[in-house]
Amino acid sequence: MSSLTDAINARVLMELTRPITIARGILQSGAAQYPIQGVIYFFENPSLWPIYLRLIPPILIVHISVFVSVFSMLFLLNISVAMCCCGPFGLFVGTGVTAQEANFITSYILDNYLIPRPMDSLFDDILCREGLEKVVIPGKLKRVVGPTFGDKLWENSLWAPLTFPGTLYSTLRPVVLSSIPIIGPMALSFNSAVAKGNSFEKRYYRLTRLRDRQVRYLIKEREGDYWSFGFVATLLESVPLLGSFFYFTNQIGGALLAAKYYKEGRTEF
Repeated sequence: MSSLTDAINARVLMELTRPITIARGILQSGAAQYPIQGVIYFFENPSLWPIYLRLIPPILIVHISVFVSVFSMLFLLNISVAMCCCGPFGLFVGTGVTAQEANFITSYILDNYLIPRPMDSLFDDILCREGLEKVVIPGKLKRVVGPTFGDKLWENSLWAPLTFPGTLYSTLRPVVLSSIPIIGPMALSFNSAVAKGNSFEKRYYRLTRLRDRQVRYLIKEREGDYWSFGFVATLLESVPLLGSFFYFTNQIGGALLAAKYYKEGRTEF
């Protein structure tokens, strides 16, 4: 009973101090510089260049295709909604929201379908260069055989009635937020940047075999860090034609940030 009470108290305290934690992460973590450090690291290590050259075609094709499609379909809609909520500033808000939507779709396609293994290998390589072989090697050896497609289908069908409300909430939440004047787009932008920053740390979670509960705790603890990283990473990937290059270097920056956390001991629970 006491352990349950302690857990509840810890969660309440975390939520109460969340604004302070976010502000401290933004102001003190220095995470915003790591996407830039990823670019510098790339040019300082020519051995990484062949890896990037092999990945240029799929990354570039996806970036251009998604950006053209998203801007042609959603740009005017986002601008209209944003201008109704924010007035003349809606032009900038709508453009930013559209770019974030395009970045989200691009990252999802690349991370899940086209180049997850090469990017994971890049992440591992950077960690090893930073002296974290003891994280990478055991993480690679601890292979877990995932469920088959049939098992996934059966499990999803079995739990669908229970998970549907949460899925529906996650789907509709961005729509609801975007309809709230001023505060809504800001909250949506914040959540998108946090998710973007967190996406570059997922490989570290897998290497260290963190549980979902531990990952959620880390995200809460590092919201300010991830927002800073994700905000800069999104800006870089929004640069026309160079977005594919910055997507690659952001992965380097994410690995450098993970190495920083490890060396600082910020991996305990």
